[in-house]
Amino acid sequence: MKQADNPVNLWEIETECAAQGWKAVCGVDEAGAGPLAGAVYAAAVILPPDWDLPGLNDSKKLTEKRREALFPLIQQQAVAWAVATASEAEIDELNILNARMLAMERAIEALNPPADFALIDGNRSRGITVPNRTVVKGDSLSASIAAASVLAKVSRDRYMVEMAQKYPEYQFERHKGYPTRALERRGAAVLDQNWHCPYGELDLVAATATHIRFVEVKSRSSEDFAAAREAVGPAKRKRLLRAAACWLQAHPEERRLCAFDVAEVLFSGEKHRIRYFADAFGEDD
Repeated sequence: MKQADNPVNLWEIETECAAQGWKAVCGVDEAGAGPLAGAVYAAAVILPPDWDLPGLNDSKKLTEKRREALFPLIQQQAVAWAVATASEAEIDELNILNARMLAMERAIEALNPPADFALIDGNRSRGITVPNRTVVKGDSLSASIAAASVLAKVSRDRYMVEMAQKYPEYQFERHKGYPTRALERRGAAVLDQNWHCPYGELDLVAATATHIRFVEVKSRSSEDFAAAREAVGPAKRKRLLRAAACWLQAHPEERRLCAFDVAEVLFSGEKHRIRYFADAFGEDD
């Protein structure tokens, strides 16, 4: 299946899995691994063979209107689907990567009928108990993962809209818990989020007229706002530098200077206080 806005055959990976004998292959993706507020959502989807849904693609490449239109169609036509979460408390306790994997595992476990194989978006599957395969940028390469990305993204966005009604001062309906406003104030536009490479993950990559800004997102429940920034120690900085170098190598057209920022949130009960530290550990590293 080739979509008009996605020249990739989205069924190639599922077809390979079927040839290997897997009968019920699910795609799994998450939303909310890089935000400053809110739970992380994950979805798992088993699609009918060679299922065709025009316009299906990575949810981040679709308009909100298109995601909302696809959402019920995926639910109605999928063999099985499930959405699960990991809470803010679990993110704070486990770290975002482990919480992300926990939400994915919960979504897979909730499928009925169950999956016998999972295609996991990204390059890690730690904690996933069914046989699986990781697919970097899988939401652009696999129909099942793309469908899961839509369910996870829409589910989380709807949750953040509900949070906005409860806490209107945070304008969650606008930025969905991501540091969009802080970046916008610096004249930055988000280029990538949760970008994976062998050295780890870049939470956010943004661009201004002069700089590419690599943003590390941290959450804390302590009143010590410096805690999140200080958590980016020498070892973490080294990994971020290497990951940034990988991103730049993958985007040779980018010739701007580089800067590294930290965005953090303080959880206080059900409320959130957001802070953004530009050039948190040195500019132009």
